[in-house]
Amino acid sequence: MKIIHYFLGFPPYRSGGMTRLAYDLMITQAHQDNEVIALWPSAIRNYDKNPELKKSDFINRVKNVEIINPLPVPLMDGIKDIYAYTKNVDKDIYRNFLLEEKPDIIHIHTLMGLHREFIEVAKELNIKIVYTSHDFFGICSRTILFKNGEVCRNDHCCRDCNYCNQNALSLKEIKFLQSSLYRKIKNSSLVTKLRKVNRSRNDKKEIVYEKKEIKLKNYEYLRNYYIEMFRKIDCIHFNSQLTKKVYSNYFTLPDNRVISLSHKDILNRKQGKKVKDNKFRFLYLGPAKTYKGFNFLMDVLDELYREIPGDFELQIFTHTELKRPYLKKICESYTSEDLEEIFKNGDILIAPSQWYETFGFTVLESLSYNTPVIVSSHVGAKDIIDNCGYIYEANNKADLLSTLKRSIDNIDELNINTAKKSIKDWKCFVEEINILYKDIMKRDKNE
Repeated sequence: MKIIHYFLGFPPYRSGGMTRLAYDLMITQAHQDNEVIALWPSAIRNYDKNPELKKSDFINRVKNVEIINPLPVPLMDGIKDIYAYTKNVDKDIYRNFLLEEKPDIIHIHTLMGLHREFIEVAKELNIKIVYTSHDFFGICSRTILFKNGEVCRNDHCCRDCNYCNQNALSLKEIKFLQSSLYRKIKNSSLVTKLRKVNRSRNDKKEIVYEKKEIKLKNYEYLRNYYIEMFRKIDCIHFNSQLTKKVYSNYFTLPDNRVISLSHKDILNRKQGKKVKDNKFRFLYLGPAKTYKGFNFLMDVLDELYREIPGDFELQIFTHTELKRPYLKKICESYTSEDLEEIFKNGDILIAPSQWYETFGFTVLESLSYNTPVIVSSHVGAKDIIDNCGYIYEANNKADLLSTLKRSIDNIDELNINTAKKSIKDWKCFVEEINILYKDIMKRDKNE
């Protein structure tokens, strides 16, 4: 099988769950004797020029094709110049590429940076397209559907998008972030420090957007632009029932499947006994961000501490200026190599997301290390927890408080259930995706 994957680029230039899953999937499929091509948005040399497709060296048996002059990639920073994200290009550039490569299937992991002409030409050539819903880009230009400290349920026909995007990066800044120079210096100490300062600035702005007088832009046009791209997808792979439900609020869905995720480090481990402690140890593995529910969690734990002071602690692995008697800052970051030790020294993981988290790898990782979980109803990975934890109503402090107490009381039962649970490993996930490809490719033959 010949497969084209479109994603944001290779690590370490790009990072995060989407990059990890897409890259791992490509490598695995290439080692299964498939011909795999990685197509990704590279440098913007001139916004007004047509794209060029640059073939570079293979990476782990994966053919590397860069799009020079792609559309801008905003990540989570928002969009200002709507025209720059919707400009038309010459279809023949993508037509010639696809006619030369003759892929059996195209797997798109994001619409960021991708010209709609690529999808249009693929449809004209009857090449099947799968899209995996890693986030909400295309529906939300900041990807997370979160504003003013809560889920965005009504954007007033995209008028509110003007306020959410008022601090978006300029095209000049995005051009630099997509440059080959930035790829070389991204992990330097200076740039790392600047990124931390910028993240801190954005964290302060994420709580409330000031509704000052600004020039309104047509974000409804932008959303409809992307929705038309979604409608041309042959099958959307949703990573959770939650994600499917959110997408269905914005347009009539094409053919779709819900397949929960995994990654190559997920194993059905039978971890040994946990390190004992006289305190009950909650684990939080996310960043200290509002949309991740960190501040909400701290408010509820404050109440719990007033009721049972000294009986528990919250272990975190991120930077925060907050201080609490129960808060134990282990470190400011961690890697997959640290997970065994983290879960060995914790009793239960909390994933308190307030935004709609499409999946949540930390939940899967926790279960793979036989550690129960507490998740909000806004976490897509709630699909997989069964009797190995609890789901509380998102943004309901009383419900979370009672759930925390229940987890302390029932931890022995939860540990027994989690030890019995079988986790979807990487091999199983890849097989599910390969079957999905084959089912879609057979469709025309069966019609």
